[in-house]
Amino acid sequence: MQNGQGRKESLSDPASGVTANYTLPGIMQYLQSQFTQVERNRLQGELERSSLKMKIIELENDRNMLIRKNERLEGTIEQLKLEISQLKGTDPSSSAVSEKDLDVLEGIHSVDVSKLVEAKKFLKDATNEILYLLQTPNNKENFTAFTPISDGKLSGIGEGMLSIKGYGAFHFDLGKNGQTLKISNDAYTVSTKTIHSLELLHLDTCGSISVPSLNGERHCLSIVDIYIRWTSIVPVMSKDQTSIEIERFILFAENHFHSTGFAVGKVRSNNGGEFCNKELDGYF
Repeated sequence: MQNGQGRKESLSDPASGVTANYTLPGIMQYLQSQFTQVERNRLQGELERSSLKMKIIELENDRNMLIRKNERLEGTIEQLKLEISQLKGTDPSSSAVSEKDLDVLEGIHSVDVSKLVEAKKFLKDATNEILYLLQTPNNKENFTAFTPISDGKLSGIGEGMLSIKGYGAFHFDLGKNGQTLKISNDAYTVSTKTIHSLELLHLDTCGSISVPSLNGERHCLSIVDIYIRWTSIVPVMSKDQTSIEIERFILFAENHFHSTGFAVGKVRSNNGGEFCNKELDGYF
C-alpha cells in the first residue's frame, strides 16, 4: 500500500489530476455507519450503567446486613462486659459461690474476635467500592498519554510496554531474540526497524468467533503499531466493516499525533478480501 503522507498530498494537489469523488450513496453509507456506531455505544453504555446499578444494590444490601450483624455483635459484647463486671464486683473473701453466679459463668460464651474483624474489613471494602461506583467517570483516565521526548525516546511507553493511569505500568521487553523477559521502568529507545509511531501498521482479522460479544460481533480487527507495539482490538459485525474501521482508526491516530507531525506511512496485511478491495485501494 502507498504512503499515507503521499495520499494526503495527492488529494490536496490539483496538479496531480486526482479529485475526490463524493457521491450521495457514499455519504449516506458513511452517515449510517456513524449512526450505527453511536447507537451501539449508547446501548453498551446503558447496559454498563444497568450492571453498575445492580452491583450497587447488591453491595448496599451486603453493607446493611453487615451493619445489622455488627450491631448484634456489639450488643453481645456489651452484655458480656456487664456480666463480667458484675462477677468481679462480688466479695472475694467468700469462698462459696452462689448458684446464680455459676449460671452466669456457664452462660458466658467465647467470642470469636477474628470474625468481627473480618466483618468490619469487608464492610469497609464494600463501602469503598460503593463510593467508587458512585463517582462520576473521568474520560481522561481512560487513555494513555504518549509523550515524545526530543532525544528520540517515548516516556511511559515502549516495545511491548503499556502504561495505564491508575493501574500502574506493565513493561514487557522480550529482548533481541525474544527469549528473555526483562522488566524495566526506563524510557524506550527508538527501534531500528521504524523511526516513529504510525510509520508501519500491521492489520489482521479474526473470526468468525463461536461466542459473540454483547452487541453481537463475531469478528475482530487487530491494529498493531510496530514502533511502540500498541495494539488496538476493534470488534466488527462482519469483515465488510473492516475498511470503515481502518479509515476511522487512521483518522484518529493521525489527529492524536498531529502535534508531532507523524502520519501513517505503511500498512501491512495479508491478501484477504477485507484488505484488498477497491474501497481501501481508493482510500490509500
